Amino acid sequence: MRQYAVAHPLFPQQTTGDQFYDEAQWEAYRRLGEHAILAAFDGRAVPGDAGEPTGAILARVATRWIETPPDFAAAVAAARRRALDLESTLRATGYSPATVYLPPPPGEAPIASPDAAAAQVEWVARALEHIDATFVACQLASRWSHPFAVDLISAFRRWVTLPFFRAWYPLLRATVSRAATEWFEERVVRTMGHEEMTMAACLVVERMEPDATPDGDVLLARTFANRLGRANAAATIELGGFVRLGAIPGVARVQVAAAWVRQDVATGPLWRWSLDSRDLVVPPPLWNAGFGTPFLRALCDRALATAAEAGATAELVVTVARPTGAGADPASRANWARELRFYREAGFVMQVMQVGQGVAAEGTQLVYRAPLA
Repeated sequence: MRQYAVAHPLFPQQTTGDQFYDEAQWEAYRRLGEHAILAAFDGRAVPGDAGEPTGAILARVATRWIETPPDFAAAVAAARRRALDLESTLRATGYSPATVYLPPPPGEAPIASPDAAAAQVEWVARALEHIDATFVACQLASRWSHPFAVDLISAFRRWVTLPFFRAWYPLLRATVSRAATEWFEERVVRTMGHEEMTMAACLVVERMEPDATPDGDVLLARTFANRLGRANAAATIELGGFVRLGAIPGVARVQVAAAWVRQDVATGPLWRWSLDSRDLVVPPPLWNAGFGTPFLRALCDRALATAAEAGATAELVVTVARPTGAGADPASRANWARELRFYREAGFVMQVMQVGQGVAAEGTQLVYRAPLA
């Protein structure tokens, strides 16, 4: 090769316009290729040789020639296992694990029933939690193109092909960190032509008839309330928070929040609405998506408007049960504190009431009262 290069200074960048190589030129390029392969494989076995498996050989070569940060391979392997475990739970959503490897049927409706919708929301929430954690652990912002990360990106792409993943993503995207969201939408969503997944959802609050199911609406919040035994049909007023998710076959709106409110006083200048905090239901995966506070504020506005129509003022009293006795474990107290903060940030003021002052549960309860006029 050296002798040929001395005689032909353009080697190995000679033009391919002349495909008729003489013997010396042919042998020079053959030896160059042989040298490159032996150097890449460190002079050891190459694919096809007996002994070391091909996959192990290629992995060794990738590790040698592509910079692999410390612990990166282990982080990627752990993320792959979590992704496969997540896909194994797809059956509860109405899909089989094999679905992610098959193209969806054209026009398939992603949401079959409220129960299936609840399972789908929970699955997508876990998937987005995994994407967020993987983005950080594997530093995908800068290493997404690393060969070790190919399987991770492939898993994310498989999930985007699921109709129900695309349906619920606009609701749940706020649960993912901003950096991970921007990366996921740039590197995965938009490259697959699914810009509709990035559309924001607008919340609308309406009064509902007990046990009524408007055509085309998926009563997701009511489904979760039934699971918790909190769908209080005897309440005076049932309110639902709805969002439209775009062009989803067979689905007009999705109920993302619900509340069962009692109108205790409906005469005189002051109308009082009361609400047990357990009767304000937002599906757990959607709390972090930011639907709780807008729904609560819309609930207050609704109480104010209803009273104003009768020339009265209104107040909404929310009772938050304080954990006592065996139920006063650290986790319960932490949840109670978060609930209090949620209502205080919405403008409610605190008042302590004891059993016998309209309090039905055992122990002391904290009541937040928000004057609405």
